[in-house]
Amino acid sequence: MIDCNGRCYEPRVVSIGPYHRGHTHLQMMEEHKWHYLDALLTRTHQTKSLTLEDYMKTVKSVEDEARECYSERIHMKSDEFNEMMVLDGCFILELFRKVSQLVPFQQDDPIVAMAWVLPFFYRDFLRIENQIPFFVLESLFRLTRGDDEKETNASLPSLAFAFFNNTMHRTHQDLARFKDLKSKHLLDLVRSSLLPESELHARSVTNPGKKKVPSNIIHSISKLRRAGIKIRELKDAESFIVVRFRHGAIEMPSITVDDFMSSFLQNSVAYEQCHVACSKHFTTYATLLDCLMNTYKDVEYLCDQNIIENYFGTEAEM
Repeated sequence: MIDCNGRCYEPRVVSIGPYHRGHTHLQMMEEHKWHYLDALLTRTHQTKSLTLEDYMKTVKSVEDEARECYSERIHMKSDEFNEMMVLDGCFILELFRKVSQLVPFQQDDPIVAMAWVLPFFYRDFLRIENQIPFFVLESLFRLTRGDDEKETNASLPSLAFAFFNNTMHRTHQDLARFKDLKSKHLLDLVRSSLLPESELHARSVTNPGKKKVPSNIIHSISKLRRAGIKIRELKDAESFIVVRFRHGAIEMPSITVDDFMSSFLQNSVAYEQCHVACSKHFTTYATLLDCLMNTYKDVEYLCDQNIIENYFGTEAEM
């Protein structure tokens, strides 16, 4: 996959977790992580008398389980590993809180001055090689949760969705359904929220990994049109990956394809291929798009039919 998609799975500006930790081009954000952790420590020490030792103990209690989440052995000493989890986890939580206006951005916050960096965070937080276990985030969230968050009943998933909604633009009614959604990490959280609701209910009682991606050949939209098959926009669908075929027509929701969506789709497909007990919805959807779009004229037609909003590049680049 790396050979095919280059650096799609690697972070561009911020390292989360062990795989890209210490890389030279990601060092600028390490300083900002410490600033955010320091601010969180100051606030929680005033309100809850917490210290860095409390944070470390919280992560230490799940260290063995966290290490098991990675596909290869992490060669880091215990204190180093736990410090990384605290630093990366608290940076994510503080950024979520600031974007949701639960905690104000400071006037001298460099991230405010670097507004260009937020779109990179949206993509980097959802890269398969740039994850920490969701239960680590939840443990730190419960430890540092303020009274105002308890009063508003803000959950960690709801804060995460509010953060990513700055680029995904989903309705609040849609996102409210997932305030208690369970997941393995942030990529899994966002991906799972876009599965059909019937699949979400089935996850706990079936093994979705047994479902295979259809191997049937699907022709390009140009060939399908010549065969009399139409394509039209499916409105009010629960997710953009819900595709129907009825009365001689393919019905697909509109999807906005930009740098974020391209990265998210590729990483979701990679996650499905790496995780055996995982449904293959995004793999199937990406395969369908790849089959339908054989030439730039196919892309042009899908854009004309409001199936695709192209903010990625030219029709040929799509």
